[in-house]
Amino acid sequence: PLTPGGLDRAPGIHTTTATATLEGPIGPLALRLSLDVQRTYYEDGTISGVPVDQGDRNNLLLEGRARLSTDGAARFTPFVEVAYGRRLFDRPIGTDGFEQGFRTVELRGGFAYDSAPVLTGEVSVGVHREIPDDPALSSLRGFTFAASSVWSPREPVTVTFATQTTFAGD
Repeated sequence: PLTPGGLDRAPGIHTTTATATLEGPIGPLALRLSLDVQRTYYEDGTISGVPVDQGDRNNLLLEGRARLSTDGAARFTPFVEVAYGRRLFDRPIGTDGFEQGFRTVELRGGFAYDSAPVLTGEVSVGVHREIPDDPALSSLRGFTFAASSVWSPREPVTVTFATQTTFAGD
């Protein structure tokens, strides 16, 4: 939606993502800590062969997550998860004069189901909020939903399903 109108063609968008995760028991509970790093780079567009700079949109998202659940011995395992992130733009001030960076905060809870090797999955709901650095801009918030499952009715067959809401603040 932020691509300028009239471009000869939509410019390329390149996204690279890396995730590091640590998990282990804490008494009768399980803790999972993860760090996501996502770099998004936008190629310049052209209008009648004249370059149109898209450098304002290049950004880096850093997000940390902590998930606490029961030890997972039961088929249904409840969990709660909290996340905090920061989106940093290559150019902190956009061409519109506003600070572009923002913070993200998310809280969600749900249940994981484990009947491996035949069926595993999880369902969660939560709330996500994005808080811009520029006080002139309003924050964005909304409910989130995620569901995923892996079903393997027989050895070589696996069916995977996943859906989730996402926020794209770039």
